[in-house]
Amino acid sequence: SIYLKTQSFSENYNGSSFNEVYSLRDEISSVLESKSNQSRQAQLDEMVQAGTDGLQVFNAQSDGVILYSTDGYENLTVSDVTADMLSKKNYNSVNIKNNSKVNSGEAIYKLVKDDDWSLVIPLDDKTAKNLADTKSVKVQFTKDQVKERASFQVYSAKNTNLGILTFHT
Repeated sequence: SIYLKTQSFSENYNGSSFNEVYSLRDEISSVLESKSNQSRQAQLDEMVQAGTDGLQVFNAQSDGVILYSTDGYENLTVSDVTADMLSKKNYNSVNIKNNSKVNSGEAIYKLVKDDDWSLVIPLDDKTAKNLADTKSVKVQFTKDQVKERASFQVYSAKNTNLGILTFHT
């Protein structure tokens, strides 16, 4: 339960692992959003059954995972990536609010249809040279200690070296 996770977090808090605050916040938000979505889904089902005027239901055109945020990086290719894009201070994700009016042509969701995803990291010249022949790397995610293997390549352009890790899930 959220209560137990919050209590555990409080009892085991370590200032050097501050990122866990964000993980807990996101988990609480997810639970609250899930409850809200269940309520909205029930309301929507009632409206559909009642034949409410002006209500249209659209089905997704393909399978995928739906995200209610955009960051402008949706259609980037490796050659588009610049070093300043990799800075957290320059990153801006826009959450798409539920129950808000949108204009024609505005994004209301993002549908992720591919199981492959990439992570791009900056590399200095020495590291890029040392890793030039590396084809795969093992990565451990600190949030949940999950280990994954990713294919790896070094990409050099626009006066920067990038390490591209591609995960095939």
